[in-house]
Amino acid sequence: MTPTPADMRNAALLSVATIAAGFVVPVIPFVGIPLAGFALGWIAYRFGSRSSVTLALVASALVAVFGPFVVGSAPLDALYVAVSLLAAGPAAAWALKRYPAWSVVMVATVVATAAFLVTPTGILFIKENLATAPQAFEKVATSGYVSDPAFIRQNIGLLTTVMAALLPAAIAYMTGLGMVLAIPLVARAGRALGVQVNRYPALADTDLTFHIVWPTIASLALMAVGTFRGHAQGIVYIVGLSLLTILFPVLILQGFGLVGALYRRLGAGRIVRTIGYVLLVLSTWLLLFLGVLGLVDLFLNFRKLPRGQVVPTTGSAG
Repeated sequence: MTPTPADMRNAALLSVATIAAGFVVPVIPFVGIPLAGFALGWIAYRFGSRSSVTLALVASALVAVFGPFVVGSAPLDALYVAVSLLAAGPAAAWALKRYPAWSVVMVATVVATAAFLVTPTGILFIKENLATAPQAFEKVATSGYVSDPAFIRQNIGLLTTVMAALLPAAIAYMTGLGMVLAIPLVARAGRALGVQVNRYPALADTDLTFHIVWPTIASLALMAVGTFRGHAQGIVYIVGLSLLTILFPVLILQGFGLVGALYRRLGAGRIVRTIGYVLLVLSTWLLLFLGVLGLVDLFLNFRKLPRGQVVPTTGSAG
């Protein structure tokens, strides 16, 4: 179909939005990634994946050249921008026509997070936080705001280990939030153009890929190896703990799917469901239980849902 003047106007505006989003991604990824995702998704569905990829690379090149002056990023940080834009835009637009939306989110998050961790900003972020961690914990111990300062001082090594594991997880959470927000926007762009795409299923029907089990087992194995070798603060243990920390919210989401199915069976109204979900989120122990329950459900499939279920939509949002 020949592009109309309205299409060309929209393409110009979305190109500007993509470039602006490229500069925002290194600073606030959960804002920049959704903005770029919608713009690049629309370009991909209307003008083709090649146009969307080209625009993402052009925006990333501009970030590499002007980013140090605009947002203080290093030129190589454009790698994170490029991977994030490609994953949230043309790659997501292609994948949403073939794979479940949550699978697209998980793969995009892993790829973009890995890109960040090898950039100068990502490496510096981790190094600086770990270098200052002992002094920071010592300040906490002497602040007067903790009931047992001696415990903090005696476990500074353990706390630093936990921080080392949480830093990559924090990056994954920020990037993942951006992807969670971006994917429905990409799907919306597809629906607006009449493209059949997959969307997030209802919470009660959420059933993630069984393959999550394998990295979960790997994380537990790494932690066990690190502990049995007497290196509970070593790199093997830290990698395992970091991987498990990144994966656990995914398992919690699977657990929430079971809760949603229970509410549906009980006929609970929207207000009751919302209150129930909020109470679950506010309870650390219940969230841990949901994560374990989600892992078990991946094996047993309590709801007997067909694995790999997708939810297609076309035309207007429904």
